[in-house]
Amino acid sequence: MLTTASAITFLGLFVSQLSALSGMPWRFIATSFFITLIAGCAAGIVTTPGAALALAGLLLAALSHHLAVRPSARSWRTPCIVLLALLALALGFHAVPGFKPQVLMNDFGRDAAHTLTWHADKGIGGLLLLMACANSPRTRDYRRLIAMLMLCPAVLTSAALLGGIATLDPRWLSGSAMWLLGNLFLTIVAEEVFFRGLLQQRLGHWLQARWACGPWPAIAFVALLFAAVHAPWGLGFAIGAGLAGVLYGALHEHGGLRWAIAGHAISNAALLVLTRSPLG
Repeated sequence: MLTTASAITFLGLFVSQLSALSGMPWRFIATSFFITLIAGCAAGIVTTPGAALALAGLLLAALSHHLAVRPSARSWRTPCIVLLALLALALGFHAVPGFKPQVLMNDFGRDAAHTLTWHADKGIGGLLLLMACANSPRTRDYRRLIAMLMLCPAVLTSAALLGGIATLDPRWLSGSAMWLLGNLFLTIVAEEVFFRGLLQQRLGHWLQARWACGPWPAIAFVALLFAAVHAPWGLGFAIGAGLAGVLYGALHEHGGLRWAIAGHAISNAALLVLTRSPLG
């Protein structure tokens, strides 16, 4: 169960991410982040080593943000981004000491066999990348974006069903709202800012500068990496994740990071609510 301090921890983290996605002033985001860390320490979710590493990540994000607006110093920004990406990866794989998971339910899922847990470390990693990586504006063709958005859950769910890793079993589970909230802010934001906001965007710019090719090689390559990360859940799930990753990449290319996050969120929501799958 969430205590007052742990609720403030996650609320502060969610507000910080929303603020970063909305383009709020950097100082406001940093203030929300400090509140998250203070509350996390009070709740026991974050211990001293974790807080120290998170603050080091904040300094890297601040330096990267500072260098981004100074053309003469931009060559120094790449090492900051690389270090920050490595820290975010370690946080995402729960390989950094100093963070404790928050257990919300011990009997989540259709078979009541899953533990519903929120991990602050991955969400913090996503926030740090959001603070460092600008979300470039896009020319938005809303008809195309909405069509791709609607395809996302259909592609992922169909791939899961055809791959034999899911069966149709529509229902609203006890705890689904908390699962969806945590999945959005503590998993999806981190994955999308890393795969699409960082890797795809930088690879796309590099390929465009070298060979003047379009965005699709970068979208496809990052989607393959995204599929590989999901391989532990089985080949069928990895294929579905890769196909969905192509759509998330296209959404990012045409609409920006928020559209990619939205596509990822509704895909996972459809899989959770409509099927019996590894998600529940």
